[in-house]
Amino acid sequence: MASRNEISRRSLQLPNCVVINNSSKCKAPFRLVSLVPGLLLNFISALSSLLPDLMMSNPWSALHKSMPYGYVLRIIHVYKKRQNKLRGVACEKPLARNVGEAEQITHLMIKEDITTGYLENQLFSPVLIKGRDLLWKRAVPSSGRPYLVRAAEEHSGPHKPWFWKGQLQGGGVLSDMMCHSLEAARFLLQDPKKEKDSLEAVSVQATIASLKWSQDSYSRELKESTNNEVRRETRDGSHSNEVDYSISPSEDYAHVTITYKDSDGRTLIGELTTSWSYVGSGLRLSFELLGPEYSMRADTLETPLHIFMSRRIRGDCGEDLIEKQNAEQGLMPVVVDEEIAYGYTGENRHMVECFRSGKTPSLTFEDGLRVVKMMMVCYYAAEKGTSVDPRSLPHDFSPLVAQGRWTPP
Repeated sequence: MASRNEISRRSLQLPNCVVINNSSKCKAPFRLVSLVPGLLLNFISALSSLLPDLMMSNPWSALHKSMPYGYVLRIIHVYKKRQNKLRGVACEKPLARNVGEAEQITHLMIKEDITTGYLENQLFSPVLIKGRDLLWKRAVPSSGRPYLVRAAEEHSGPHKPWFWKGQLQGGGVLSDMMCHSLEAARFLLQDPKKEKDSLEAVSVQATIASLKWSQDSYSRELKESTNNEVRRETRDGSHSNEVDYSISPSEDYAHVTITYKDSDGRTLIGELTTSWSYVGSGLRLSFELLGPEYSMRADTLETPLHIFMSRRIRGDCGEDLIEKQNAEQGLMPVVVDEEIAYGYTGENRHMVECFRSGKTPSLTFEDGLRVVKMMMVCYYAAEKGTSVDPRSLPHDFSPLVAQGRWTPP
């Protein structure tokens, strides 16, 4: 799939909205979208002269800091000093690494009266939107609401070393990807005519494991492949951010079962899975929604386009067929316009159009906070080894994975 900046260029084809990339000197992966000057830049120092209207950021956890609170305060200070108004701030999932960090950034935005957007691309996937709308319009009125949802995101592992480091990212695959599945499940189960709080999680069971990357041979492979890049990126020569799953692993598999109650007291179930240990042709997103007389199924690898290349055809490894591509030979699916299929195009346009028109996006930092709370509940349930009530989560809970103290079962 194309880079996020390239996706922004393609999807934000709106008047007075131009996207460029200038990140060579930037430690913090900020994306800034300017609607009036028309610029996107990746470093805060440019703010004083450009003052863009909208900031779109990669995950805060990518900063490898306790929280980018200082960065955000600097941004706000620049705008106040110049007496300009920051029209909005949008952040990629997850909003933060734990509840405390998520609350801190959310409350700051509320205090400063800055409109926010939480970037969860899967809710803008045309397949998910179409499937949900058809069932809720045609099937639900005559047979009843859906009661079971399944959502999974699986691939063979992330592309940057810091994702693998639990102390930096805040966890493993659950922290990285369960945020997608949690929101996709809610999106499909929730009555589209009702508010988000009409669906309440009342109990959570969870399992996390390191199925592949803690094995000796794969642990050595991961250490070698990631730490060369870590050393290149670390100016002071420190090896503290190096990845070694033989000493401090993160989970590469997570499964969660959530029991919900809707506003009428009905019991609903969500079964969610994420994995860094899945080896197929590439990234697989799969969804199911089941009700009394109907069902829906979607799988991003079941594409209308497949190509076959024999063993005589050799080439460099790449991702020109599908994101997280694992092979260059054989029968391979091709996802055409991945940024549209995965929801990035719809997400970007929705956010920018909302900020331009003064509307509140459908997802805000408060939604991001809600998702972070649920992810922490999942970790808490996995550590307890039993079903937990989300309300029982300790406010200062930090997963053992994030502390570097987790031992795989």
